[in-house]
Amino acid sequence: MTTQNGFAIRAFRQRDRLTVTMLAEILGISDAHYRKIEAETRDAQPEHIAALAKAFNVTAAALVRTPPGATAPLSAASETVKVPVPARWQ
Repeated sequence: MTTQNGFAIRAFRQRDRLTVTMLAEILGISDAHYRKIEAETRDAQPEHIAALAKAFNVTAAALVRTPPGATAPLSAASETVKVPVPARWQ
């Protein structure tokens, strides 16, 4: 489970002029599921964060919240989670 930053995800989506439908298709989920990720009412899976980071050309750390009590952003190890990437993104 990942604690995503829905505000940041939405901001990057709008910056890149992508639609909810486009990103839901990239992630292989429904529009409703994607909206819940942005609204933070449903947790994003690590593979969702990795795919979004690639789509937005940002690090995974830019899309997740810093855990309470942490003094620094998430470590590089959490940014380099190995997940399968669809062929169209390679």
